[in-house]
Amino acid sequence: MANLEKFIPFLLSHECFVEAKGRSGEALFEAALRRGFANDPNDRGGATMCGVTLRTFADYRRRRGLPMPSVAQLRAITYAQWLDVVRSLYWNRWSADRIANQSIAELLVDWLWHSGTPGITGPQRVLGLTPDGLVGERTLAAINTHPDPAALHAALKVARAAYLNNLIAAHPSQERFRAGWTARLNHLTFRPS
Repeated sequence: MANLEKFIPFLLSHECFVEAKGRSGEALFEAALRRGFANDPNDRGGATMCGVTLRTFADYRRRRGLPMPSVAQLRAITYAQWLDVVRSLYWNRWSADRIANQSIAELLVDWLWHSGTPGITGPQRVLGLTPDGLVGERTLAAINTHPDPAALHAALKVARAAYLNNLIAAHPSQERFRAGWTARLNHLTFRPS
């Protein structure tokens, strides 16, 4: 089954442009903190720290009964908080611990991380399911019993690329991110589990 810890180096390296170099987890996060803050006015996500937007951090804190965070609090996010955001709002939303193939789980969680609910409904369409944005037994079964996991991974990548193209067509200001988004998607390669 898929393992969140194996996904962390990919996520931090693509969010913060740091190389894993044998580091993982908290050590890699500490290196990522030095390059992890962005607040590009053209980025629809707004203020972001190691890939966590202020809006996402606010949602995470609200769910835990904490007050709305400031940008300064986002910049001071701890590894434990960051990891809990990744786990609770993304990894667990995909029930990724129950996905048999690590590379498929990473592709699915990264799509959700990058795009929100379309990161579930898009894959559900690829799987031939009614897209409801909820990962239940039928969605997990369709993934884990697919007769050709490599073909499923390839179809998911094609669908995600189409989603990104449609997003850019609808929001031309996002064109400047195409190369980075495409490189990130290309790094999500299939590996047999």
